[in-house]
Amino acid sequence: MGRDRLVCESGVGIPGGNGARLPADDWPVAASSPYDRQTVTRAKRAVALMASLSLALLATACNLQWSPYAAKVGSQEISPGQLDGALSKAGSDKEFRCLLASSSKSGYHIKGAGADTYDSTFVAFVLTNLVDSRLARAVVIRHGIPEPSGAQALADAQLVASFSTELADTGCGTSTTTLMRGLGSTLEEAFLGLQLDEDAIAVHAAHVPLTETGLTQYEAAHPASTRQSCISGIFVSSKSVADHVRTLLDHGASFATELKKYSVTSTSGTGALGCYTNSELSSIEPALKSSVAATSVGSVAKPVSYETYYLVLLVTSRPFESVVDALDTIFSTYTTVFSSTIAAAARHTRVEIDPEYGSWTEKSSSSGSIAGFGGHVRPLTGPANSSLLNAKATTGPLQAKPADSDG
Repeated sequence: MGRDRLVCESGVGIPGGNGARLPADDWPVAASSPYDRQTVTRAKRAVALMASLSLALLATACNLQWSPYAAKVGSQEISPGQLDGALSKAGSDKEFRCLLASSSKSGYHIKGAGADTYDSTFVAFVLTNLVDSRLARAVVIRHGIPEPSGAQALADAQLVASFSTELADTGCGTSTTTLMRGLGSTLEEAFLGLQLDEDAIAVHAAHVPLTETGLTQYEAAHPASTRQSCISGIFVSSKSVADHVRTLLDHGASFATELKKYSVTSTSGTGALGCYTNSELSSIEPALKSSVAATSVGSVAKPVSYETYYLVLLVTSRPFESVVDALDTIFSTYTTVFSSTIAAAARHTRVEIDPEYGSWTEKSSSSGSIAGFGGHVRPLTGPANSSLLNAKATTGPLQAKPADSDG
């Protein structure tokens, strides 16, 4: 997994790095909210009432349309009950709710304005993930992409690592198991299945077997992108102090001793900052990557300036990243091929969304609000016209188009 921060033991950190890849590739909603507090109902309660009326009356007196599914992907249906259950579980999952609220694109609500309702963007996010899992499965089947017996364990570990990183960074909890179980079987299985199928598609593009052996061989063949530098650091107040400390270390001084003597952020511990690939170091600070890359194991790197500090860095080892992290590296390397495969899947698979919940689009979200596997569900800004008894009589937000103004 990519790291969000390079943090010393006292908590002073350097923001940046590649964020952990999460289901649907991003959290759903930007802080600006053109659809603030818009709602959809958890169940079509009006259907039960209308069922008691005669078909003739329905045909002549109203404009009500009803679909037996919340979404349909090819021949696979996602029932209203499945969606309702996923919304109920996810909306009640304390850790998951905290992650959504703490994400970089937070600022939306799970519950809607009315009783027993959900925010339309939250519904669109959950339904997008359920649709994505079916689309990804269709790609794997259509192309005959193999998924060896151990591949599910890799996907499970990858998803757990992603959530664990997010939980640790946000303080939203400590147990990924609790979070996953809290999502309920429908959404948990969708996340796990989507992760597995996305992994399979990505490694297929890289011509790599989805096994630990295959991924290890990929790392050995691509050390520039998969080998990490493990570093320890001393944060000091100025360049002159940094140069002095480096000279002391170069002449055999103890790193622990100089850490205790000169660090402005920590006077105990080892000063360990973690292990990072060149790409991760570059995303944090290009000069950091250049300095570390030019330093051999056991040596002290050229001091690097960051904000009000200077860093004296010791390179302690250079292992390969874990095979789970190698999967993320493959995703990054083969983004173009992966994305084209996704786009083709969306074009060749008919996706239908019950207007009660929004509409499907393959276009990018203009607001950057909801990401998906080749498309996403656009949330409503009000009740669907098809659900209104006299839609022509309404004006204003009830007839507004979905929140993404992408046509």
